[in-house]
Amino acid sequence: MDNQNYYDKKFTSCLATDKSKGEAAQIVIDAYLDNKPSGSKKKKVSPQERHQLFWYSSESFALALTRYFSQELVSNFPLQQVIASKSPLSVKSAVRYSALALKPNSNKWHELQQLEETGANEFDELIAIIKLMHKEHERLLFFYWSVT
Repeated sequence: MDNQNYYDKKFTSCLATDKSKGEAAQIVIDAYLDNKPSGSKKKKVSPQERHQLFWYSSESFALALTRYFSQELVSNFPLQQVIASKSPLSVKSAVRYSALALKPNSNKWHELQQLEETGANEFDELIAIIKLMHKEHERLLFFYWSVT
């Protein structure tokens, strides 16, 4: 496997062997924590390259972020700001995968809105769409309860 796509390839190969997305993500995360890929004898992979490969380009990372957005126990907004600035696409994917749009009272929804306040313009459209979804959901609930 070439180092450029190591984590993505590892994730895909796990899925090809009938592992669930969660199991595949765990295997990829374990590989990252085990300092893989180490590279060849001629060209070692630096820690910086390894971090870049894992954190900002893999679907595994988006799945890890999905887990973060799906829970309410832990919050780390400063880290979320860093990730959002380095990899807005991963954050957008994680927001979609986590169904955050269906959780208007979630702390993570409020964190995402805080990103907008910090000037992270990459999220303006996503936040506007989710706000519209929340408003429409409330309208439909009101209509439903007024009819019954």
